[in-house]
Amino acid sequence: MQGHNEKTCKINGHKKVSDHEPKDDGGRMDSTRMSKDQEKLQKEKENDMEQGMVIFEARETSDPLKLHDDGTHIQVDNQETENNPIDALNNLRQEVANTDGAEELTPASSHEDLDAQKETLLKEGRPDLHAVPNVMEAMNELHANFGNLVEMNEHNVAEENITEREEGEFQVWRDRYNYDSCVSNEDVGGKIWLMWKDDTNLVVQAMGDQFITVKMVENSKTILMTIVYAKCYYQDRRRLWRDLEVTNLQNVPWIVVGDFNIIRNDSERRGGRPRISVAIKDFNNSIDICGLMEMKFSGSSLSWCNGHINLTRSWARLDRGLLNALGCDEYPDAHLNYLARTSSDHVPIHFTLPRKVVHYGYPSFKFQQMWTTHDSFLECVSKVWSAEGSGLAMSRLAFKLKTLKAALRVWNKQVFGRTESNIATLEGRIKNIKANLQSSYSQEEEMDLMASQLELKVWLDREEQRLSQQAKQTWLPKGEASPVFFRAVSRQKYYQVAKMHLADGNILTSPEQIHNGAVEYFKNFLEALLSGDMPNLEGLVDKMVTEPDNADLCRVPSQQEIKEAVFSIPVDSSPGPDRFGSGFYRACWQIIYKEVVEAVVEFFSGVMLPRFYSTSFLVLIPKIPNPTSFDKFCPISLCLVFYKICSKILVNRLSSILSRIISPEQ
Repeated sequence: MQGHNEKTCKINGHKKVSDHEPKDDGGRMDSTRMSKDQEKLQKEKENDMEQGMVIFEARETSDPLKLHDDGTHIQVDNQETENNPIDALNNLRQEVANTDGAEELTPASSHEDLDAQKETLLKEGRPDLHAVPNVMEAMNELHANFGNLVEMNEHNVAEENITEREEGEFQVWRDRYNYDSCVSNEDVGGKIWLMWKDDTNLVVQAMGDQFITVKMVENSKTILMTIVYAKCYYQDRRRLWRDLEVTNLQNVPWIVVGDFNIIRNDSERRGGRPRISVAIKDFNNSIDICGLMEMKFSGSSLSWCNGHINLTRSWARLDRGLLNALGCDEYPDAHLNYLARTSSDHVPIHFTLPRKVVHYGYPSFKFQQMWTTHDSFLECVSKVWSAEGSGLAMSRLAFKLKTLKAALRVWNKQVFGRTESNIATLEGRIKNIKANLQSSYSQEEEMDLMASQLELKVWLDREEQRLSQQAKQTWLPKGEASPVFFRAVSRQKYYQVAKMHLADGNILTSPEQIHNGAVEYFKNFLEALLSGDMPNLEGLVDKMVTEPDNADLCRVPSQQEIKEAVFSIPVDSSPGPDRFGSGFYRACWQIIYKEVVEAVVEFFSGVMLPRFYSTSFLVLIPKIPNPTSFDKFCPISLCLVFYKICSKILVNRLSSILSRIISPEQ
């Protein structure tokens, strides 16, 4: 994709309006003086045109609402002329906004607005805008003297119009970069060049002045891609948002990438004036309506700089990549890289769409909350749990959890089945039943159709529940999002570390190397260091916990207290190494409560926790986007539900004396 800017006229210096008006001397006109004045005016006009100036000249015409420019009539709309200076300012505002990266100006609606915006333009610090106030004064004077509507068209003063280039120039650039085909939206007023190789199966589907949408076919799969180069003025961008919302109606993977000329929030800029809030809101609303999500990225995301120096310099994230839910599902590792800035005010961007995801290790067991909706689930749990165990209560509970894990693996495969397969089977059955009913009606077929539709709804709910648990999206009401959305969000949260830099300069690249390096690094990081004897500070600490308090903290909890602790743990909380979340304990409480209560009572009686309960998963949370060293991760421990139950009970008991053991200074 090659973007470029149109060359527009730099409005220089001065705009002149002739004051050489023929005078009426009692009904007679001095033709000699008039001829000299016209000759002098013509010479001044020719000199100014050579210097890049524009002279607005009033002449008598058959239509007072026509402006002559070197013998050419330019037709303008026949409308009221009281607000001509404001219209003229808005026209100039549009011309200034067409300069890439220019900050937005709101349209003038009154003469007070006109004066304020003139002052704003003067403070821009841009050499090509110094003449704007003079143009405005010229237009105001024309309005006062002649009352004619004057419209300045940027194409009349452009040194070179991109749409008037010689036909072969586009192809020259295509050949220079060794591409085979190319397309541009110049004919509809755009500034996008798109080039590709012949081995890419690409068809242009839609085009506008701010976008080009193409359809690509790769391995019999259709991909939609929209390249964007948005206007600088927010009202013009609203046309682009509407076009994107129309494109969103196609049910295929969709990638939107380019220069949107607006930020999503105020944190995406540094310096400069704040962006118009309504423009930011329009952009975010369009993204939500289209169901787009941010593409993962690396590099400096503040992709645009105004090129000023000192305190007037500003940056903003105007360029980005977006994907819809199907795009995230198809390309979970899609990545956009902001390259180094060179001669342009925008940085180049490069994005890739890798398909292959390398999974390291064996797939782990995880209790699925959707299993609890199956009729035979509690029967399977009860059968396994009824087996007698040996040893202490905590050991018996650990043994039964391990046995149940193996049994549920088999039950899920042989009885429950895969949700995607069951949904596809039911949809095929419903399709066949409807086809049979269309040929001949049967009461039996009608009843089968109703039963199949009800069963399909159950499986769709289960699939939504599974993906919601996986994506941890609890803020969406039931039925408000499709499985594709949950799958896309889940895959967007999946981060694959490609390489790690060690402190000694070595680089780890393979999954095995990175895994072993992480274990070694955090083993050393969390390992307890040997230290000398600690000083006895008992005499310096006041005893704030009384004997009754201590007895209450250590007392054996009741069955009701244990149950309240179990049901206070969120269902969607991350499970520990045994992979049983609190949802399992809630759903099966009537079956498993005896073993759970006995194990908790045993712990509060002073029995040491077995290793099974003291182990935890260590999850690495990135501190920064795209970390490349282990010190850029924050380790988080995922504990077993049994560990959380005991902790909850202690926390609830401590809450009553916290105000006494923690001083106000703390």
